[in-house]
This record gives sequence, C-alpha cells and structure tokens, in this order.
Amino acid sequence: MNGTSTWALSDATQLAPPAIEENRGPTLAITWLNKPDDPVEGLAYGTAAGWLCIWTFVRNGGNLEIRETYATQLKNGKGNADYEIASITYDYSTGHLAVAQRGGIISAFHVDIALVPHARAPVPAITIANHRPQTLLFANTGYGTGGKDLWSVGGDGRIIVLSNNRMQIKMEKVVGVTIGGACLNAQQDAIVVDDVSQGPVLLRMSNGALAITKTFNIACTRLTCKARNVAFHLDNCTAIVVGSDHGLVYVLDVRTGAEIDVLETGKSAWVQTLDAGHCIDGAPAIVCAHSGAGIEGNAIQVWRKTGSQARTEQNLAAAPPQSGLYILAVLAIILLVPYLNDMFKTKPDNTVSHAPALRDLRISPAFA
Repeated sequence: MNGTSTWALSDATQLAPPAIEENRGPTLAITWLNKPDDPVEGLAYGTAAGWLCIWTFVRNGGNLEIRETYATQLKNGKGNADYEIASITYDYSTGHLAVAQRGGIISAFHVDIALVPHARAPVPAITIANHRPQTLLFANTGYGTGGKDLWSVGGDGRIIVLSNNRMQIKMEKVVGVTIGGACLNAQQDAIVVDDVSQGPVLLRMSNGALAITKTFNIACTRLTCKARNVAFHLDNCTAIVVGSDHGLVYVLDVRTGAEIDVLETGKSAWVQTLDAGHCIDGAPAIVCAHSGAGIEGNAIQVWRKTGSQARTEQNLAAAPPQSGLYILAVLAIILLVPYLNDMFKTKPDNTVSHAPALRDLRISPAFA
C-alpha cells in the first residue's frame, strides 16, 4: 500500500501519486485544502511517523496531476510514539491548519496561496498534559475572540476548546468514555462523539457548557470494541451516521434515535473509515470503507441519497471540478491498520480491479 491514494469520482480512475523516496509510515489523518473561490485544490495528510505532507492537484492539458508542495517531519514530543499525527483540520475561511499529535501536542499553521503551511504566531503550538487528541475541529462557538475556536476531542474522554488566536484553553468537558471519533455541528450547538463501548453520544452547548442529551446504542459483536468515525449527515444534520464492527453503517434520527436507514456493505468487517459531509451532484453522500487486517478485495463505497428523481453514476460527469468530492482522498493504509480501534437495495458489487477499489456509486431512497 502506498499510504494515500486518490480517485476522480467522475470516472472512478485512480490518480498517480507523487514519487516519494522515504518511508513516512502509514497515513492516519487527512483533510482537504481548498476554498470555494480558489482554483487551487489540495490535501494535507499526516502519518504515524509524524510527517505532515501537502499535495496539490494541477491541470496539465486534459490530465489532472498531483504534485507534492510540502513535506516535513514534526518531531514534537519525547519519542517516536509522540510524533504520530492523529488528526488534521483546515478552515478555508481563514487558511488556518491545525495538527494534533499523539503526545498531546497541537500545532497551528497558516496555509498560504501556494498551499504551503507556516507556523502561526504568536503561539505556534501547545502541549496538553495527559490528553490523547483523536479529532480536531474548527468552529464558531463563541469561546474565543480571535476567529474560530479549535476543538480537540481526545480518546481519553476529554473535549477541550482552545481559542484560535493564542491557543489558550477556554473550556474543558470530561465525557467519561473512551472516544473513538467526533463531529461538530456549530449551527445546532451540538457535537456527537463515538463512545467505543456503546455508540454515538450527542452533546449540546448551552451557556458556555456541554451536556449529554442523548445516547445511541450500536452493539459490539466482538470481544474488543474498536473506534468508529461518526458524522452528522449533510441533509440538514437531522441524522447521525456511524459505522460498526459488523459491516453495517447506521443512519440514526437525531431526535428519536430510531434507525432511518442501515447500509449493508457486503462484509461483516469493521467499518471505521466514514465521511458524510459532502454532496455529489447536489445529493448528500456517505463514503465508507472497511478497516482491519486480512480483508480481501476491500472497496471504498460511495452512497448517495436520492429524492423524487433517481440519480445515476453517469450524472457525476457533470459535477464541477471544485466540488469537495470530485477527487476522493483515501487513507488507503488506514484500511489495514489493526490497532485503530429494507430501505437499501443494491445490485451485486462491481469493483475496480485494484484494491482498495472505488465501488460503483450506490443509490439510496430518501432518508426521511
């Protein structure tokens, strides 16, 4: 596996990655770097060995090429284990990039027009004792005064909010569970986290504090519970999307907790890699993949919500190049890392020959 792979969703073709000489370790975190009015599009990814890398996508005639514009190893912490980059997040409105490493170090950068990051002043980094960052998020939640706040959700069960200007801790909430992933909805003052042992936990912000308002039970079918990504569905954030250790992806109603839909991925393996924050050709989409060792013929599945009109895969050809899912960036190596802990009717799988493959677009009925 080559660490990070990309596909063009218009025709499911895999793009050739830049030539990389050194061993940077498996890719563990990734984020898009693009602005709605900026023709330059790129991505940033981080590895287990602490490498922060940036790729840009450049049109060369009729071809789309990937070029590496930045690569450096962040040797923060006491040793190699602390170097591991656990999460990356980017705010396109300010050009701010934040990187969390396993040793509790959170670094802040400003990304220039050429997609090159520069250490932020006056405080380029902060170390939070006994904190294991799992997910970083930017949001306008009113705790800071210098732009968007930076949220760090940790596997240690702590949610910490930092002011984006001076990286000072403004709020801390101890959830009391082992957190596997998180997603923030600032418009609805809500954050959902994955309780590894049970399922999603919904928290609401009120008067500067967080309180648990609802829990959703997703059964663990194996002896060891593993982390799952969790997301608000893009369709007005009325649903929560979460994977499982038994091959299903659940779409749950935020208010009642009821199952709106269950996506059957075709395998009973752990579904940890998941995204539900983009549209394809105007329709909300869910992207998911299996994780773990020994998975044969793994595929990246793209599911799309349909309304009154059916949408087909051919419609993707009309999608604008700057759309967020025009190119799908995949943590290819994460699909094999073992330590990271009937409404849908589909046709037989048709996967691209290489693995992990990009599965043909799934069609879904309306969620509600």
